[in-house]
Amino acid sequence: MVSRYDVASGLLTLEHPAGRLVADLGSAQDRAAVEDYFATLLADTLEGDRPRLVTGSDGHRFTDVAVVSTEMMRAVSIINMASVRDLQERLGTHVHHLRFRANIYVDDVDAWSELDWVGREIHLGKVRAEVLVPTARCAATTVNPRTGKRDIRIPKELQAHYGHINCGVYVAIRSDGMIRTGDSVTLGDI
Repeated sequence: MVSRYDVASGLLTLEHPAGRLVADLGSAQDRAAVEDYFATLLADTLEGDRPRLVTGSDGHRFTDVAVVSTEMMRAVSIINMASVRDLQERLGTHVHHLRFRANIYVDDVDAWSELDWVGREIHLGKVRAEVLVPTARCAATTVNPRTGKRDIRIPKELQAHYGHINCGVYVAIRSDGMIRTGDSVTLGDI
């Protein structure tokens, strides 16, 4: 399953070998089509429950850290590709970066250096961000994004190899701007 959401148009695109759907989430009819799409894909596993597409009220976002604070609800997650590669080397197996479900993937910084950025400002190209907290990894990272099967116990492996369960950081965006592929990542001070 590949999904894309275009904020400007409100269009959600879902692609699966069984079919493709483009839906306007502002339309009740299209929201029902999304529910039908998942009901068809998951027919063998639903046991009578029909999928429902839900939305948050008053700008609420359904994020892993939304319960912490309004600021954390709007936080952006960053994964350092060097950290993922280091974890791969320690485990002796491929670890797909998509299992960490980040908003932004960075490269060309030292492995695990992102954990030292907490409380500091970083620049993603021309966009300023404040690094809020490390990202503690949960059981969702045990699922291989290619197969949908649990295959690596990421939190347990992080604890065993590094003494913590963190991989990546959450940041608060502090300036307007566009972040583009290839933009540099530099440290600043708050």
